[in-house]
Amino acid sequence: MKIFISPILLLLVMLTTQAQDKLLSQEIDKTLDSGNTLLMKFEELERGSNFSIARVTIESGTSIGSVPHVFEGFRRIGEMRDMKFMIPLQEWKDDTGNKFYKFGYADSQTVDIAETFGSDVHPDVIGQRMLPVESR
Repeated sequence: MKIFISPILLLLVMLTTQAQDKLLSQEIDKTLDSGNTLLMKFEELERGSNFSIARVTIESGTSIGSVPHVFEGFRRIGEMRDMKFMIPLQEWKDDTGNKFYKFGYADSQTVDIAETFGSDVHPDVIGQRMLPVESR
């Protein structure tokens, strides 16, 4: 028995896979309540099986004003991955002041953080609860 895959079905599978694998990149240009402008870029650099790493570049404004946009970026990545929960695992800066974040993703809120994400986790994260990906 021969299996025949229609070219259209094959194309749909390829496009769906490409859409899921596309890394998120977004620019934020927003006037804050203080009247200051926040100009930042959120770029997903790496997507592992249960984590993503992003670089945040702030061109104007403060890092405190960027926090909601960082969480929104990782929430959107969670939606793209069809995951239900996320948690910040690591945060660091490079020599130029860019910030990097590593977020973990899971389908359950009660995962063992150390077991699921390994030893490359900030110690304060152990014992924390996963955050819901869906917006409220």
